[in-house]
Amino acid sequence: MIQKNLLKILFVEYLPSDVDLAVLELRKEKIEFEYITVCTRIDMVSALKKFNPDLIISDYMMPSFNGLLALKEAKEFNSEIPFILYTGSVNEETAVACLKAGAQDYIIKEHMTRLPYAVKEAVEQVRRNKEKRASELLLKENEEKLQSIFSVAPVGIGLVVDRVLIEVNDTFCNMTGYTRRELIGKSSEIIYSSREEYIKAGEEKYRQIKKKGTGSVETSFKCKDGKLLNVLLSSAPLDKNDHSKGVTIYSS
Repeated sequence: MIQKNLLKILFVEYLPSDVDLAVLELRKEKIEFEYITVCTRIDMVSALKKFNPDLIISDYMMPSFNGLLALKEAKEFNSEIPFILYTGSVNEETAVACLKAGAQDYIIKEHMTRLPYAVKEAVEQVRRNKEKRASELLLKENEEKLQSIFSVAPVGIGLVVDRVLIEVNDTFCNMTGYTRRELIGKSSEIIYSSREEYIKAGEEKYRQIKKKGTGSVETSFKCKDGKLLNVLLSSAPLDKNDHSKGVTIYSS
């Protein structure tokens, strides 16, 4: 059974023993993850849809499949999914072709100690790209209305896209002790008392939004000076038909 909030890794590999070695290497470096293994195109396509991995680690040569084809399938499913080539041997031309096609890295199995670093770097790059896109997202049609509400509201208000802070009002900054510059473009995890609280509050809030259109949870923030602040956090999507446009958060 797949646990929530763990990194989900899809191995595209013909040899179970090589997957076992990779798993041991990753867990030795304290990477927490769940994984499944496939070795054919059909099984990979099915796994992409059902498992929806956060990361793919693929061998290059398999009896009926290869890494370049696996990379193509991955990018067609999700162009931003990290893909690491993990192979017994690869010539320079093949490696360059895979990197040009969108692979993040390639690891020779003899040098598997590099695999945890490559995984961590790929996941971190996804996070950086996500925050960059969120910080650059311009919601022009709502900007004037939001700015008006933000400036006069006596409660802390923020705009969050993909759990990244896009805008906050002065009251929110006064509550948390952070400046706008310190918050804008950052993961909203920065304001929670712990990662566990960030995960729990997010899951419950978005569950409510999905069910009834708005969400409200009691949670705790950690201010810049370390002080804990108990808040009632309410959220509503900017567009009830497209939650990817972001949600407004109200904290009191």
